[in-house]
Amino acid sequence: MTDYFSLFGIERRPAIQENILKQAYLKRSKEPANDEDLALLHLAFQTLSNPASRLQHLEKVEFGKAGDKQIPAGLGQLFSTIASSLQEVDLELSSLNVYRSAIQRAVAMQKLGPVRHNLRELENRLSEEISTLIAEVPVLDTAWVQDPARCREPLAQLALALTFIQKWLSQVRERSLKIEEVA
Repeated sequence: MTDYFSLFGIERRPAIQENILKQAYLKRSKEPANDEDLALLHLAFQTLSNPASRLQHLEKVEFGKAGDKQIPAGLGQLFSTIASSLQEVDLELSSLNVYRSAIQRAVAMQKLGPVRHNLRELENRLSEEISTLIAEVPVLDTAWVQDPARCREPLAQLALALTFIQKWLSQVRERSLKIEEVA
């Protein structure tokens, strides 16, 4: 496994200053390289730019295989709510295909109003969750400097929570775009 931190000459830690990462990327990308090396640099940059994937990579590089992790109970309830909402969106969108007359489609489109509103609320809630979790990274980073081993579990949990929330946010945004396309 390639250590993306060392690839850029950056210290392994949970927090990375964006400008330092960009400078390291630009410096490395100017060096002579083949397409495979450039693809690896791009993947490394993408991984370290995203807090969730950076934390996962740090965990793998520092501790080896990731341990068993569970989503915190509060997030489990949120994900259940999101899953139900996404099913409702999918049902409403699929019902639009059934209607042939303009009047039936207009009525079906009106049903999308509350669904659209619900998606916006979910997107805002997920964005707030991401902001809250990202605010924990500097705190974890401070503890990391003192004792990385003690940070293993919090690092794993934070990476897991961020990963799931980012995936659900992506799903919510995808459904919002689908609604806008048919509207």
